[in-house]
Amino acid sequence: MFLALILVTHFPSAVLIGEIVQQTGVSRDTIRYYEKLGLLPVPGRPSPFNNYKAYAPGTPGRLALIQRAKNLGFTLSEIAKLLPLWESQQLPTASLAARISEKLAVIEGKIHRLEAMRANLRQSLADGQAGCHAAPTPSVSTCPPGKAHSADDAVTT
Repeated sequence: MFLALILVTHFPSAVLIGEIVQQTGVSRDTIRYYEKLGLLPVPGRPSPFNNYKAYAPGTPGRLALIQRAKNLGFTLSEIAKLLPLWESQQLPTASLAARISEKLAVIEGKIHRLEAMRANLRQSLADGQAGCHAAPTPSVSTCPPGKAHSADDAVTT
């Protein structure tokens, strides 16, 4: 701790990883992973006598931006491409809106597929409670006589 105090005293703009963790809630491992991916600049080591890394004062803000982009559904690869534009404020609003709209369309497609899966699972559950069992092919009915596998498989006599 004494060395950390000396580091911060001699390099007042330095931010230590523990401070970043407290400010952002992002784990040390995640911070180091982002460094390896190039999402965060590799911190300097202002002293050859210890292993403390001196992060730039803007690191917590950059992490907040990364987390926000992740929450919007952007991948780390996409974030890596967008970060320089965001930070330099050279990303036109229309371009950002288009990228967010694309993400929204992807998410809505996933929601649609998940809703279809949910409907299929509910139907399978209802079939199972009615005494039907899953069959390898939909054309093979495994329901007891008089029970329909599903509305599509109902046999009318």
